[in-house]
Amino acid sequence: MFSDTKQPALLVKPEAAARLLAVSPRTLWSLTRAGVVPCVRLGRSVRYSPDTLHAMVAGLERERVVGTIRSVETRQVERGDVNAAT
Repeated sequence: MFSDTKQPALLVKPEAAARLLAVSPRTLWSLTRAGVVPCVRLGRSVRYSPDTLHAMVAGLERERVVGTIRSVETRQVERGDVNAAT
């Protein structure tokens, strides 16, 4: 029924999720309550998907990069740089 190969956990406890994100468990809970970090509720237990956490961080990184590019382009347009619109 079960194989001997070690499978990564589908869900991890808050302490492990906090370690993955390099934040305190209290910060993780605050971010979870604010809807920033998605969780899975199983009865009264709260668990986190490592795959979802990785995807969330990747999305935050993309947003930061895109936001930086847009702000640089906006500043260039405001200064009247000729090549800013390309």
